[in-house]
Amino acid sequence: SLEIGLDGLDDHVGWQADDHQFTFAADGRITDYGLPPMPGVLAVTGVFSQGWTLVTTIPVDVLAAGPLVEGKRIGFTFGLHDDDDVFEYFK
Repeated sequence: SLEIGLDGLDDHVGWQADDHQFTFAADGRITDYGLPPMPGVLAVTGVFSQGWTLVTTIPVDVLAAGPLVEGKRIGFTFGLHDDDDVFEYFK
């Protein structure tokens, strides 16, 4: 799975309404801090012989950090959760 961490206000203060830890699994599951995400967070995945692809949308209102304007900074990190046997699910 792929984990995307977003700090909507880029204030480095965790666990606030503007902070998210989205996890996207190869089978299409999505969580935000382990819970179902807010409506509008979507993912489309595709599996191929060497891995998988992900396309996602995260609406700006989900970030709870105000509108996107020129110069706005949003903290962003990502991580991978390697689980080599996940592809057995797709056979």
